[in-house]
Amino acid sequence: MEVTPMEQRAKKYRELDSIQRANYWALMSDGQEWKGDWNVNITYKPNDVVKYGGYIYLCNTGHTSAELVADGLEADQSKWDLFSEGFNYL
Repeated sequence: MEVTPMEQRAKKYRELDSIQRANYWALMSDGQEWKGDWNVNITYKPNDVVKYGGYIYLCNTGHTSAELVADGLEADQSKWDLFSEGFNYL
C-alpha cells in the first residue's frame, strides 16, 4: 500500500518529541482571567479581571490586595486599569 504525503507528514510529526514540537508554536496572548468580585488578601496577577462597585478592572501589576474591606480596591488603585464602566445591579 502506498503512503500518501499527508500520512508521511503525520508520521514525521509523531516522531518529533514534545520539545521539538514546542519550538513550532509561539504564545500570542496570555489572555485575561475573570476573578469575579474584588476581595481582600487575594494575590492578583497582571491581566486578572475583577468587578468592584459596578465597574470592571484589569490588573496591570501583580500584588496582594488590601487587608481590610474598608480600604477597598482604592488602596491599590495604581495597580488597576478601568476595563469597563457598568452597572451594579442589586
